Amino acid sequence: MTTESTTETTTDTERRILAILAEATTDGFMPWAGIRDQLPAGFWRRINALDALHQSGAVEVFRSRGRTYVGLADAFTRAAYRAPGPRRALVLS
Repeated sequence: MTTESTTETTTDTERRILAILAEATTDGFMPWAGIRDQLPAGFWRRINALDALHQSGAVEVFRSRGRTYVGLADAFTRAAYRAPGPRRALVLS
């Protein structure tokens, strides 16, 4: 008897996040809550996938008025993540 594994890995979740963002018809950013609700259960799996995408420069994440927004990174951001040297956050107030 064989059992099929239905466990989704972080990489699978990353692919799903990218697919959701690619299909979005918004101006480029979506509320994280809208993306999160389309993913399989698992708080840490979702957060780890989002963090991995952000750390790799594949997505941009920002927070405004208590709400987190996620969007696909543009060419400038992807190039910045490939550049050598320390990364620093730019905070505008």
